[in-house]
Parts: sequence; structure tokens; C-alpha cells
Amino acid sequence: FPLKLEGKLESKLGGKLPRKLEEKLEAKLEAKLEAKLEEKLEAKLERLLEAKLQCKLEAKLESKLEAKLEAKLEAKLENKLERHLSTKLEHKLEAKLESKLAVKLDQKLRRRIGDRLEDRLR
Repeated sequence: FPLKLEGKLESKLGGKLPRKLEEKLEAKLEAKLEAKLEEKLEAKLERLLEAKLQCKLEAKLESKLEAKLEAKLEAKLENKLERHLSTKLEHKLEAKLESKLAVKLDQKLRRRIGDRLEDRLR
């Protein structure tokens, strides 16, 4: 790139470029090239940082969502288990009470029958 430009200028000026002009052109081209490279590097860094931040943010959000879902599922399962245990306990208590009542009723009936038999025998 710089050689083409130098060649064009040389042909227009009719020979070799003066040393000062050549140095000036070189410095100018170098500055332009440096600015271009700097711009490219900045854009590249910006994209890299954006990607890095996006990954970080996604990981953070994923972690938050995971924790939120975990808590939600835990609560749901806890409620389900509580209802199941509650129902199971109710049935167990009902059966126990029925059994106790049956025994009491049986004893009461036996006493009554016994009392009636005694009354009849007298």
C-alpha cells in the first residue's frame, strides 16, 4: 500500500521524493495505519467484552431461575407430601377410633345383654 502511493508520487514529481517529504508521508501513513488498527482492536475488544458479559449475565440469570424453580418445586412437593401424610394420618386415626368405638360398643352390648339375661333369670 505505501509503496504504490510512493511510486505514484515519485512519478508525478519526476524522481525520488525528498527525504523530509518521505519521512512526513511515512509518519502520516504510520499514524493512519495505527489509528485503523486501534479502531479494529477496540471493536474486537468491545465484541469480546460484550460476549463475556452476555455469558456472565446468562449464567447469573440461569442460576437465579434454577434457584427460583428449585424453591417452587420444593414448596410444591412439600405441600403434596403434607396433604398425603395428612390424609394417611386421618385414615389411620379414623380406623383407630372405629376400632376403639367398636370395642366399647361391643363391651356395652355385652354388658346390656348380660344385664338382661340376669334380669330374666331372676
